[in-house]
Amino acid sequence: KMTDTERLMLKVDEGKIASHYGKEAQLRKTQEELMELYDAIGGYLSGADTEEHVKEEAADAEVMIDQIKLLLHCWDEVNDIKRYKVSRQFKRLEAEK
Repeated sequence: KMTDTERLMLKVDEGKIASHYGKEAQLRKTQEELMELYDAIGGYLSGADTEEHVKEEAADAEVMIDQIKLLLHCWDEVNDIKRYKVSRQFKRLEAEK
């Protein structure tokens, strides 16, 4: 489990990588990583791939998404949208009861 300091340092390092490559390159890399995650999930669901591969691709995709949030200066905005979407889904779950 990561400490708060380790989590902070990870974000700092992600920011350094994002700044080095720039927005366009990292947006393209994000597309690539999301496709690899998509493929790994498809393989896992069909029994042709492993859970471990899905985890690795999820980590790659998450690193890239974090970089995009840094590059687009939208970390808080994305978190606000996530909160809204999760809240909306819970309302749907309640309506299903």
